[in-house]
Amino acid sequence: MPRKTCLVTGANRGLGRGLVQALLLSPNTTVIATVRDPSSPSSTSLEASPKGKGSKLIVEKIDARSRTDAVEAVQRLRAHAGIKTLDIVIANSGISSRHGPTHEIPVSEVADHFEVNALGPLLLYQATKPLLEAAESPVFVAISSVVASITNVGDFQLPNTAYATSKAALNFIMRKIHYENSRLIALTLHPGWVQSDMGNAAAARAGLTEAPVTIEASVKGILCQIEQARRTEHGQFLSYDGAEIGW
Repeated sequence: MPRKTCLVTGANRGLGRGLVQALLLSPNTTVIATVRDPSSPSSTSLEASPKGKGSKLIVEKIDARSRTDAVEAVQRLRAHAGIKTLDIVIANSGISSRHGPTHEIPVSEVADHFEVNALGPLLLYQATKPLLEAAESPVFVAISSVVASITNVGDFQLPNTAYATSKAALNFIMRKIHYENSRLIALTLHPGWVQSDMGNAAAARAGLTEAPVTIEASVKGILCQIEQARRTEHGQFLSYDGAEIGW
């Protein structure tokens, strides 16, 4: 089986950690887990994750707020880890830290969400594009959210303007990536309302005990959508369970 190389951002907790651990179980797979602080206990503990035969983990530093981290990480991966291709890149890092009606949201909070949730994945794409282009069937995945759907905005009366607008911007970037590349698969995914720290915090604000979708179910669905993705069918916005979402 040919070796596959995957990169996941925001990899030390929640959905990102689940994706890394699931990918590591496959044989002959190099998984690059990017985190803000590689020395933190949540990052160093990733090394203990079970691995398939011939698989290995590389932990790298990428802070989504940094304008240079992604480029520098790719340079290190090329120079010190011998990484020549990337088959799958999953832009998972994101924040949702300010909630309230639109007329009360500080512009600085909207800008911060935009920087992390939209510009972070854009910088990641720009940095990894040469390695993706060197792969046989490259896939660039953005973890978005159904609340970013402009088509369905009336269905989600939530105080999430900063988060939702930043994810809507990410969706537009992903559509542009799809149309600007003839080989690359650009896959925009809603992971479900996941039982991560962010998802459970949102559930608590909604009066729920926890979010309805387990990390395991979301990871399984996301990896299934990646496996099934074909260039001729993509540039779409999908849920982890395969349902198409209106832009």
